[in-house]
Amino acid sequence: MLCMPSSSASVTNPVPSSHLPAAPPPQILLFRVFCPEKKLLDEPGHVLSSGSTAIGREPSGDRTIKLPPDDKGLSRDHASLTVDLEHQTIVLRDSSSKNSTWVNGLRLNRGEDRKLFHGDVLRLGDTVFVLSMTPSFTDPIEPDTQSSPAKESDRQHTENSQVLGRSPLIERLRRQIRRLAQAGQSVLLLGERGTGKERAAAEFHSHSGRRGPMVAIDCGALTKEIAASELFGHEKGAFTGAIGEKKGALVSSDHGTLFLDEIGNLSLENQEKLLRALESRSIQSVGSLGKPGQRVDILLVSATSKDLAAETKSGRFKPDLFDRIAATTLTMPPLRNRREDILFLLQRAKGAGHSAASTLPPLNTSQVELLLLYAWPGNVRELINIRGDLCAQGFHEDLQKQLMKATYFQFSGNGPATTVAIPSQEESTPTTGGASAKAKPTKKSRLTEEQLRELLIKHDGKLLPIANETGWDSHTLRDWVAKYNLHHLRKKDT
Repeated sequence: MLCMPSSSASVTNPVPSSHLPAAPPPQILLFRVFCPEKKLLDEPGHVLSSGSTAIGREPSGDRTIKLPPDDKGLSRDHASLTVDLEHQTIVLRDSSSKNSTWVNGLRLNRGEDRKLFHGDVLRLGDTVFVLSMTPSFTDPIEPDTQSSPAKESDRQHTENSQVLGRSPLIERLRRQIRRLAQAGQSVLLLGERGTGKERAAAEFHSHSGRRGPMVAIDCGALTKEIAASELFGHEKGAFTGAIGEKKGALVSSDHGTLFLDEIGNLSLENQEKLLRALESRSIQSVGSLGKPGQRVDILLVSATSKDLAAETKSGRFKPDLFDRIAATTLTMPPLRNRREDILFLLQRAKGAGHSAASTLPPLNTSQVELLLLYAWPGNVRELINIRGDLCAQGFHEDLQKQLMKATYFQFSGNGPATTVAIPSQEESTPTTGGASAKAKPTKKSRLTEEQLRELLIKHDGKLLPIANETGWDSHTLRDWVAKYNLHHLRKKDT
């Protein structure tokens, strides 16, 4: 069966949603994300239909994907992709190419077949692709994106959107947000930390047509007392330190949007106050007993990384509030489920302290593969941090080590990709500034398996630059590649 990301349930918070009718066969897209000129690409996915599609510099057949001839590692007929929608399978076959075909960093033998799954990273020559197998939603991505006015509108929304990405999962999320926001419907955003829930809330606000501001409150960062003051405001003298009157977030967001991040962290007392405010549309500030409440009109967007259904059953979250905020739920997909967006975001995402305009350093193909195969436990937030690190220091050894510790690999016959922790050797020599690094290999010391692995990734699998750096001859290096079974990282010297 095709292995695809879930379209309705969060990994961390599977809140029940309305039943969807049986969907047609999945949509399969091949995204070209990196080319031989060491450029990160921003291209729409190539839609694959049932049957065989040949790929190469001069591929033959009825259906082909012709790649630029400047990739010297590509053969004329390099590989083929065969899609069988009836049995829901897709198979990559190396077309006995002189140059290698790779799946998730593992090399195929000449003429070898490999069953593919959603998110697999393919390398043909020095061109890198990501395969996307996405359920055919009610609003699928159509092959003809140039002639449809609706799709032109979608592209404009994509360029101006707060929710960045080109993957079908993100395209669908943006459409759902637009529809719900224009209907004025409150929503609960589910998903892991770092997936961009606040950006999704900003997208809701921008499409809601509401004239008031968007106000964001992180409930997970506040104590019970401070949360009450931040949400509902307080009167002068309401508590120790209340030296003046404060307007709360619910009043500040009147005629606008209130975003409550990590709403599952609110105390039961504040949950009860919030429920009363939502039902009555009237806000009673802390210390204002006996005074009339202030009427408000807000669009509420809540978010959580908790399983609120389980929290409700355990008594830690009020059932009535859960029913009110979870009538409509949307799940933010984790970055590992949309790898076709990783390099796209690496070019555009920005965070505190650095700009999206900062120049990324040149990356070789192996470094790109490592970024694509990384598990991204911190999701987009972690990607923004790594982007800043790349812009400041380049693809340095410590970053390489970090990526290699939590990398996704796909082995033939093993089904969906699984996290594989690659063991690391203890640091041996400290460097200046307090950082640490492995002792630089020299000809006086045999290369360990980890040292050779990192050198192969650093030098894009080429033995000649490794020989120049370490002093070991290519024949010895080839023997060690065989001994440590690192053939999958070895590439031809050019």
